[in-house]
Amino acid sequence: MNKQEQLLIKEERPYQRAIERVKQEMSMSPEELQTHRQKMGYTRFHPVLEKLIREGIELGYAGDRLDRHIKRGMMEMSERRQKASSQWQDEQRKVIEKLNKHPLNQQAKKLLIAARAWIPLDQLHVLSLMWAYPLGIDAETSEFDEYSPIVSLILDMEYYWPPQEVMAVLMLSLEPPHELILDASDLMAAETLKGGAWILIDILQEYMEYMESDWNAISREELARKWLLTERNSSQTLIRTQQENMQTPQKTLWAGRFSTSLTTETIAFTHSIEADTRLIGYDIWGSQAHAIMLARQEIISDADLREILHWLRKAEEDFQNGDFTLDPNKEDVHMNVESYLIENAGREFGGKLHTARSRNDQVLVDAHLYIREEILNIQRGLSTLCEAFLQIAKAHADTVMPGYTHTQHAQPISLGFWATAYVSMFLRDQKRLQSAYTLANTNPLGACALAGTTFPIDRELTTKLLGFDAPHEHALDVISSRDFIAETLFALSLVMANLSRISEELIYWTTYEFGIAVLDDAYSFGSSIMPQKKNPDIAELTRGRTGRVYGALLDLLTNLKGLPMGYNRDFQEDKPPLWEAFDIAKACLGLLPELLKTTDFKTERMAELANANFATATELANYLVKEHQISFRECHEIVGWLVGKLVHQEKTFADWELTQELLKEKNIDTPISQLKQILDAELAIQNNQSLGGTSPAEVHRMIDNFEAQLNAVALNIYNCQSQIENAHRETLRIVDKVLGEQVSTL
Repeated sequence: MNKQEQLLIKEERPYQRAIERVKQEMSMSPEELQTHRQKMGYTRFHPVLEKLIREGIELGYAGDRLDRHIKRGMMEMSERRQKASSQWQDEQRKVIEKLNKHPLNQQAKKLLIAARAWIPLDQLHVLSLMWAYPLGIDAETSEFDEYSPIVSLILDMEYYWPPQEVMAVLMLSLEPPHELILDASDLMAAETLKGGAWILIDILQEYMEYMESDWNAISREELARKWLLTERNSSQTLIRTQQENMQTPQKTLWAGRFSTSLTTETIAFTHSIEADTRLIGYDIWGSQAHAIMLARQEIISDADLREILHWLRKAEEDFQNGDFTLDPNKEDVHMNVESYLIENAGREFGGKLHTARSRNDQVLVDAHLYIREEILNIQRGLSTLCEAFLQIAKAHADTVMPGYTHTQHAQPISLGFWATAYVSMFLRDQKRLQSAYTLANTNPLGACALAGTTFPIDRELTTKLLGFDAPHEHALDVISSRDFIAETLFALSLVMANLSRISEELIYWTTYEFGIAVLDDAYSFGSSIMPQKKNPDIAELTRGRTGRVYGALLDLLTNLKGLPMGYNRDFQEDKPPLWEAFDIAKACLGLLPELLKTTDFKTERMAELANANFATATELANYLVKEHQISFRECHEIVGWLVGKLVHQEKTFADWELTQELLKEKNIDTPISQLKQILDAELAIQNNQSLGGTSPAEVHRMIDNFEAQLNAVALNIYNCQSQIENAHRETLRIVDKVLGEQVSTL
């Protein structure tokens, strides 16, 4: 490998020279620095590299530690480049078609073929734009067009791409390749380029750093020629390196007893990156607590703890800023976080974090921390839905409507009575969720692989730092158990069952045939072909997605049924269905409260239906029992016979004279005025004053009772959340103290 290839691939020489230059410049006064740079013929070199070097020197880094700091920063820049590049993935299939449509000459096509060896395919369409609009120079004014594709690219691309790729793109965009490269003075005079001029100067200077050539001694034609030749000569080495990295995955942290690496297909099949992304923050918190415990127990030194916590803090900051993402080559969130520490702090520090810990208990810590907070979120959503129902109940405690059994008219009830029924139902869901929370709020950390550890760990300390109620003691049971997930999924399944029942009622209540409710337009959908349609899609999707939550529970139970004690990789499949169940339940609970609050309940239509179809027949039977001393079974038969006669004649109770005459045939003589009272739906709901009945007074009593229960639920949620936040705050306080920083107010 020649010297140039070593520079391009390993980037060792540019770092060392840049470090020496920055150290030299940091010792200069502003005047000396200006004179020095004028003499050298450049303004500044790569801004990211300069920033990293200055930052590392100011932190007191030197030698290998400074190198790691710089390399990590350059890797972050490379990751940003990859993010930008990924935005072009959808263009890949169209690249060749686009290029073929442009009037490229033979020389440009040859250059393109050469470029494909070292510029990713998803970037080639940029070249096609540049060939179509070379540098955006106006033919009449000979000025740069600041809106041209090439100028926009100059302004943006250098942040994402390595300088050699940027320079190559610029070279390939010119026709012929060297004629439009300008002197630095010409570029600075082009006002329309603004910041782009300085960026291009930086790119050219960075190239000269690689080439170790004198800026003033090389002609523009020679610059272009040497660049293209250098890149072509090194392209095969670079592409081979990239292919080797793809085909030979990185060595894993557990690979000591293995002689070969995993294949890319194996990694793709086994990694859990998608599910683990939600756990990054929790994994860092768990690692902070574990490291603090190790130091308290003198298993690691204070110096070890300081270094570990420093890089965990940095990982947390990068995660919060969106700069820490999970690499599938590292399998899961745990290996990613630990690798982050080792790559930055070194194995002598980062390699100690996993002492007295296994991924078997670590994944359970992350899951427990995440699940308990999600349960609280579901509980909050349920309480909000209950409040919406109570709002309806308070406004409609005496609004009569038909009650149904078998989807047939049964007895009169009130709309408020109906609404409080769902509150009663959801309060039981709250109890199930709280029970699931209690199971989830135990500490698995310290169980290790399955048998505990010989290290003198303190599980009570990590329990406190992570806000758990108590340790889950039995190590083998800890590692083998996923019942806390099953309990959570069961509770979520019943929540969704109840939401589906609401949805079903709203769906048929809003039909023309029922006509007792109208959804607000904001929660309704139309038809692409039928202009008159107003569809209850939110309710239908809630009903439809319930099956997916049921499926998640069955998925887990099927997974668990045949597993022996101890950890099995099958457990990796426990999280995706639970995550989906949480997402579905939260989405439904996020919409249904406002949907209910904005629903227009047609009270006149409800009253009409309540009095139209013999809904008060039971009241007539009860009256006969009380007033005529007839057994209920005989009264049931008499009223049933009466209804049959009226139906046969297409009449109702409201045909009072016929109703009275028919009753006389059974030796029951009741005045019409009294029949009207007995068979009046509104009076019927008021008369049902038994505990939990339909009377407005009883409905209001239940409303008060349910509000008290909801207040108790809210207080419990608050206490649980406070326990979590206080524990996290205490962990951060210790981290800040160890690092010598001001105590966090988070």
